Amino acid sequence: MAENPLGELLGKDEVDEPEGGDSLGGVDPFAAALALNQADTSTDVARDLSTYLQALDRVARRQLEHLGEQRALNVGRLRVRLWRERLQLALQLVVTLIVAMIVVVVLNVFHDAIVSHQVIVDAFDVPPALAARGLTGKVVAEDMLDALTRLQSATRATARKRDLASAWEQDVKIEVPETGVSVGEIDRLLRARFGHDQHVTGDVTQEADGRVTLRIRGEGATARSFTGDPAAIDKLVTTAAEYIYGADEPFLFAVYLNQAGRSADADAFLAQAYPTSTAADRGPLANVWGNAAAAQGRYADAAARYRLAIAADPHLWSAWSNLIGVTTNTQDEEGAWRIGRRLERLVATLAPDQRPTPADWLDYHSLTDDWMAELAGLTYDANRMSGEGTSDVADGPSLADTAARMHDWAAAERFLLASDQSDPHTKAERLFVQGYRALDDGAPAKALQGFLAFEGLKQSDAMLGHDFYGDYDCYLGLAYALAGQGSSAQAVFARAGRWVTCASFRADALDHAGDWPAALAAYDAAVQLAPDLPFAYDRWGLALLRRGDAAGAAAQFAQAHRLGPHWADPLKHWGDALTAMGQRDAAGRLYAQARAYAPAWAALR
Repeated sequence: MAENPLGELLGKDEVDEPEGGDSLGGVDPFAAALALNQADTSTDVARDLSTYLQALDRVARRQLEHLGEQRALNVGRLRVRLWRERLQLALQLVVTLIVAMIVVVVLNVFHDAIVSHQVIVDAFDVPPALAARGLTGKVVAEDMLDALTRLQSATRATARKRDLASAWEQDVKIEVPETGVSVGEIDRLLRARFGHDQHVTGDVTQEADGRVTLRIRGEGATARSFTGDPAAIDKLVTTAAEYIYGADEPFLFAVYLNQAGRSADADAFLAQAYPTSTAADRGPLANVWGNAAAAQGRYADAAARYRLAIAADPHLWSAWSNLIGVTTNTQDEEGAWRIGRRLERLVATLAPDQRPTPADWLDYHSLTDDWMAELAGLTYDANRMSGEGTSDVADGPSLADTAARMHDWAAAERFLLASDQSDPHTKAERLFVQGYRALDDGAPAKALQGFLAFEGLKQSDAMLGHDFYGDYDCYLGLAYALAGQGSSAQAVFARAGRWVTCASFRADALDHAGDWPAALAAYDAAVQLAPDLPFAYDRWGLALLRRGDAAGAAAQFAQAHRLGPHWADPLKHWGDALTAMGQRDAAGRLYAQARAYAPAWAALR
């Protein structure tokens, strides 16, 4: 083996040669340098070792530089890969959102198709000669759509109304790729397959005599023709629209006819529609049929139809209310009160969500002089339909009348101002409120002026139906009596009918005429007409109070309060009687109770 000075310096017998060309093999450079410093070696060996260490240092530095460059390169690659992964995730989210939106749109279109119950007016077929004059199929269809919309808008009812649409308005101009089919066409196809739409279409033809014939067709409606002058095409379209409306929505059309003052037309229409109606529709149809009869003064027919409605649906509360109202004409007010009591017992057995709404008690509350509840019921009904309500007469005049009976003249005026000023009922109620207030102020001449004007308007306007005003004529009789026109008063009472109001005012007239014995008998007769209603007792008490019998008056007022616990008048009058008897504290308590039911009554302040 060759001599190895380095091995001798390190104290080893032998230093292995580097394997694979690696310098120094397994020698630690730091140990070699240390040995070199400690050993007494030759200058050549020290120089060689120093050269080797310098070379090794250069290699180490280059490796460090290489590692720095490689680290920077790796960090850059990692950053690129991170952004690429983020972009891929973002693209996946966008695609997912787009797919989800498409699914939602498809499901929505499909759902709308399934639940669709529209009336769709398609373009009409029109001959070229008429189309050249501007009467195109689209124009006729637009007129038909407008007429149907007007009919629906004029119908005040809470029953479901069909949506109206024209066929061409549904076409959304978005093309489906590679098919040329619009979204609107897809929607129509789905509605035709799964929906419940009714399509209305028809044609217009020119007759030999120059007239035109409009032939209309609708699903569920037999085709029908309407012929007339070309200049009156709008009238033909309106008549045709009424035919389609009646065929598709018989209940709503009958309500519309009644509310338009066409009760005879409603009567004739329902005579045809009722026998072919479904079991579910018969109750509401019989109810509105009764309204048509009542508006014509045929109260017995109306009562029979209301009973028919109740037999079809015992929980049709509006029919119960109407029966209470009409029974005051067919029987008497006591009989109407008994129906109301029967209704109360029926309702008491039901769960709260099955009971009548406040609007279903209107006839009963007015019968029992519960004006606070009447106001609440009318307000509830008015809010259900654009402030006008759902009865055959808009609620504004009734609200004003109720406020007047609560001695709230400012509220009565507000309700009248908010009412349709062209409605004859608004005009009539304004005159009646004038009479009410004059009576309250002790001005019979002014009251007579208002009531006479009301009577004249009622006689001249056919829109002022028979059943709406009931005992209103009785107030004219009272005004006559208080103005000293006793014979005119008695004539009014004789023709007005068998009303507790008239019977009570007749007794008042006899009292003011100085015939007290006859007045007493008349008060007793008024009580006997409706012993369970408070009105006659209150009037009798007022007569006794005028004659100085405060104790007797208090007894009548107490009875009136028992029968009409929510009517302010007996409470106030009872307080007046107690004041006359010197019982001011008790009177004050009664006045406080009265204010709860007539908070704006000036006499209670």
